[in-house]
Amino acid sequence: KGDRLQGGSSSSSRNAAGGIRGAAANASGGSGSATQASLDALRCAVVIDAGSTGSRVHAFKFEANGATLDLLDSAFKAIEPGLSSFAENPDQAGQSLIPLLEEAKAFVPADLYAETTVELRATAGLRMLEHSAVTAILEEVHNILQSYPFKV
Repeated sequence: KGDRLQGGSSSSSRNAAGGIRGAAANASGGSGSATQASLDALRCAVVIDAGSTGSRVHAFKFEANGATLDLLDSAFKAIEPGLSSFAENPDQAGQSLIPLLEEAKAFVPADLYAETTVELRATAGLRMLEHSAVTAILEEVHNILQSYPFKV
């Protein structure tokens, strides 16, 4: 396992049970020497950061280790433009996230899809739009998210 970073590091954050320990992936990409017990403890999470100029996906692989999670590996992809640019064409908003969701789908092991949560976090760019435009954009995004095998 890699470094055990606790709390104050910008690459690590705490959870209520005691924390996340950040760790670089091992030489085999984070999965080669895993035992069955560690495979059973493997968890994934997907977060889409929908910013005003673009959207980014952050996907993480964790190993549950008692009261902490050990970060084993992560993936990242960014696209432009941001969701707020689809105010006039909300039907394209969800479609714009497909490259990010495909990145996450390729990263997360298939047997963990159903228990991997995907969350979308939007910034001020969307909050500045008319309520009807935001509703239409988020409805399209929700439809796309539901078409993927992750928990929404």
